[in-house]
Amino acid sequence: MLQVRSVNLARLAPVFSNRAKTNSNYIRLQHFMRAFTIDQADIARTVGDLLPKEPPWVLTLNHTNWKLGRAEINLLVLGVAYRGLAIPLFWKALPKAGNSNMHERIALMDRYFDTFPSNQWPSSWPIASSSGANG
Repeated sequence: MLQVRSVNLARLAPVFSNRAKTNSNYIRLQHFMRAFTIDQADIARTVGDLLPKEPPWVLTLNHTNWKLGRAEINLLVLGVAYRGLAIPLFWKALPKAGNSNMHERIALMDRYFDTFPSNQWPSSWPIASSSGANG
């Protein structure tokens, strides 16, 4: 990924240093990705370890919606903004169009609280949100 600067499997397959054909590498990558799962809490802890313990970072709560072919993709994302870069910590695919509700936002924040002990919470809570004001 670093070499080709892409996560596109078609771009990754040709750079494998083995004797297999590019198409075989592509199929291997597809099989790997099907079985691969991401533990969001592990990602969040890793990001948390890399950030300073106190702000200038800001927690963000955002919702994004787009179409991928005919599929509607609607995500609620709790992240951290640091030095102009937003990094997702936790996310939830919403099974509906439109804004998230209060219960969905609280559930995402609860995952943050479950992952980080209270002694790791910032002394102040800078939070930016664009996920809507609907309850």
